[in-house]
Amino acid sequence: MFLEFSKPSTNPNTNFLNASLGHNPSVSCTSIWSAQAIVREGCRLRVGSGENLRVWGDAWLRGKTHASIQSEPTPYFGDLTVRDLFLPRE
Repeated sequence: MFLEFSKPSTNPNTNFLNASLGHNPSVSCTSIWSAQAIVREGCRLRVGSGENLRVWGDAWLRGKTHASIQSEPTPYFGDLTVRDLFLPRE
């Protein structure tokens, strides 16, 4: 059940940490969703290739106080991913 909840069918491009509760959720989904803030506090994303991490909005930096970029996104780069910051291999 958790796997189904972590990839909502209404928006398969999101994950548990970014999912909204939706309309008329079950009691189980409401309970799991209510833990979202607690999980987010202790969770850090694995960078890996960086293709699924947004530069602005995801907690991908090392450190507990400011794990995400605090400034506003630069115009035209709001959807920038961490992968876009990597230098290509030669």
